[in-house]
Amino acid sequence: YRRQYCDLMVEVGEWEQAIMAAPAVSVSYWAGLASKYADMLTARDDDHASALMVAAGRYADASRALLETGDLDAALTVA
Repeated sequence: YRRQYCDLMVEVGEWEQAIMAAPAVSVSYWAGLASKYADMLTARDDDHASALMVAAGRYADASRALLETGDLDAALTVA
């Protein structure tokens, strides 16, 4: 039922609620969900995307996103 809850929250746009509950399903499910949300935030030019990328283990993507925003120090730290 936990995964169904998460999927439903994503469907209605409540990504944060889904991500908070996702570790109860599995860590890999959580990482996948965080990665998808990061992609969505990137498409919206939201600065929070890079933090989710790091959390999901997407360090190179996070570094590129930070470089695009001009935050060289953070990009180098993540890399």
